[in-house]
Amino acid sequence: MDLVDWKGFRVALALFVLALGASASMFEGARHYQGTEEARLEASTLALRESRDRFRFMDEEERLIAALTPRYRALEAGGIVGPESRLDWVEALRSASRRLALPELRYALGTQEQLPAERAAQSAMFGVHRSVMELHLGLLHEEDLLRLVDLVEVEARGLFSVSSCHIRRAGEDFVQHPGALNLRAACVLEWFTMRPAGAGP
Repeated sequence: MDLVDWKGFRVALALFVLALGASASMFEGARHYQGTEEARLEASTLALRESRDRFRFMDEEERLIAALTPRYRALEAGGIVGPESRLDWVEALRSASRRLALPELRYALGTQEQLPAERAAQSAMFGVHRSVMELHLGLLHEEDLLRLVDLVEVEARGLFSVSSCHIRRAGEDFVQHPGALNLRAACVLEWFTMRPAGAGP
């Protein structure tokens, strides 16, 4: 009868247990590593997606700016965006009066004020400002007033609205020659400008 080599058996068993433990540790380590790498991959994928979205937004923003810049520059050149062109308004008014040979022209330009947001429908980026101009005119006939408004609209840099006008006869007789004062008109013009929020007057 063969004798069992218990010493060799115990060594083999111990080695088997050690190998099994090492395998379990390696398996657990591999699973942990896989989980870590999957988390890193997911984070990298999310970061890549956010970067793509950010670059897509920047690209769309650049296209929008490129499309709107010429219109913005045109509004600047027209005196609608930026500081008031008060001197230009007055010069356009005087020029129109000379061309029409108006017998009388008086005006008063009030101080600038910012319109409340609910009236101006303005955003946080831009503020709408208004200056009120009072006109007192001597006219040959009613058409002189319409021609004056048309000329000022063409010549002046800016945007205005005629908020009111009152005309009355200057005398009993109507004189039919250039420069005669037959009518008197009192009008109120509102001049509007837009400026970026925080910009000076």
